[in-house]
Amino acid sequence: MANRYLDPEYDDLPPKRCDDCGAEPGEQGCEHCTEILTTNEEEEGRMTDLDTYLQKLGACDDERAAVVRWAAGRSLQQCWNACERLDWLQWLVTAPALAEYERVTAPARAEHNRVGDAALAEYRRVTAPAWAEYERVTAPAQAEYRRVIAPALAEYDRVAATAQAEYERVTATAWAEYRRVAATAQAEYDRVRDAARAEYDRVRDAARAEYDRVTAPARAEDDRVTAPARAEYERVRDAARACCTCDELRAKFTCPEGAL
Repeated sequence: MANRYLDPEYDDLPPKRCDDCGAEPGEQGCEHCTEILTTNEEEEGRMTDLDTYLQKLGACDDERAAVVRWAAGRSLQQCWNACERLDWLQWLVTAPALAEYERVTAPARAEHNRVGDAALAEYRRVTAPAWAEYERVTAPAQAEYRRVIAPALAEYDRVAATAQAEYERVTATAWAEYRRVAATAQAEYDRVRDAARAEYDRVRDAARAEYDRVTAPARAEDDRVTAPARAEYERVRDAARACCTCDELRAKFTCPEGAL
């Protein structure tokens, strides 16, 4: 028989007094009423614990609320035994390993980021003047390149626009002259640009090597600290993903009852 004090089916009905003592729910009454109130309190506490546990593991609000509603009246072990949502069970067995991985890796990752950010700032500080010098040197050369080719290109356009019939005959000579002038200007631009680029690359490579040298210990420490937790998470995750049914997953894993 449904318990009218626990079953949501009776939420909209007026309170019914206890058959034994006449007390309404919430009033001090006989042992029967006290047992019902205690059961209610335990149930609310268990649902709160489950919600807190799911939130701690990173469950999204909608899914967490759905699980808590579905789990009403059940212990975690009972939920484990009754659940037929394979994705829920897979998440439940892998989430603790992921949470542990993130807990273990957080300090090392923060240290790596701290060292890396400082080294990156130094890298940018060192390379910025070289890049600015590269742009300073190449800008006049590029402007000169465009200045030199402009008349030849303008002449080419003027001659080509005269007439389509005369176009092929006239433009051949003009285009050859343009190509000749442009080739010389391009060569000069390339010469200046390549020298400036080589200097920038030299400074950049040295700064990159210094960045790698500074960050290497923090990166190695990060890898050392995170590797075991990462491996354990991947082991649990892959084993859970390999399960095709809820029963198969329950056969491989035990319910994390002790987590609550």
